[in-house]
Amino acid sequence: MGAASRTSSGTANTLAWLQAHRVDGTRYLVATFGAQAAAQLIVASGGESVLLIGGFDGQDAVPTLAGFETLVDDGALRYVLLSGSAGGTPGATNGNGESTTTSAQIRAWVLANCTAVTDSSVTGLYSCGS
Repeated sequence: MGAASRTSSGTANTLAWLQAHRVDGTRYLVATFGAQAAAQLIVASGGESVLLIGGFDGQDAVPTLAGFETLVDDGALRYVLLSGSAGGTPGATNGNGESTTTSAQIRAWVLANCTAVTDSSVTGLYSCGS
């Protein structure tokens, strides 16, 4: 059974939209939180580059917030899928109420600096950069 036959309709719709709207020169098709979401997109696309923010469980500091911003500024990354994992342990904050996980910091940056994609049935998709 091929990968396409195991792809959920939601993943297929997301992938179709991303591929149709891919910007020339981007290194990553999309960035996402959570290994499951990233794996589904990678397998369904036949191996496209998907940036997994926070590693398997959202706790890895890869990429850093500064590194993520550079990817967006350099045009290597345009779309971010926020649906799925919360991007780190909920409630992990410092004394000022700021998130302490890199994943949660990136999520907050996306919400503050990127635009929700409204011309798609994909939930939680944001466009960053130009």
